[in-house]
Amino acid sequence: MIGRISALTEDVRNYMAVLIGVNFLVGLRATIFLFILGVAYAILRGLLAWFMGYIPSIGFIIALIPPVLLAYAQYGLQTALIVLGG
Repeated sequence: MIGRISALTEDVRNYMAVLIGVNFLVGLRATIFLFILGVAYAILRGLLAWFMGYIPSIGFIIALIPPVLLAYAQYGLQTALIVLGG
């Protein structure tokens, strides 16, 4: 019983380590991408992408909406579509 609990704990720890790394890379990429496009608050949007990555299924979509709307307000439809595609 203790061996199975230890194995489960190790699996959860490995899953969280991978998830933290992947979410960090997603947030970093989003920050750099938005910074290159000149969208305001790129660092804040990157942090939002990082934290929302922990919410299964819809976290990415929730994190995507504000930068697309901000890019649309700042630069127009073309930049908003580039942010959406990126």
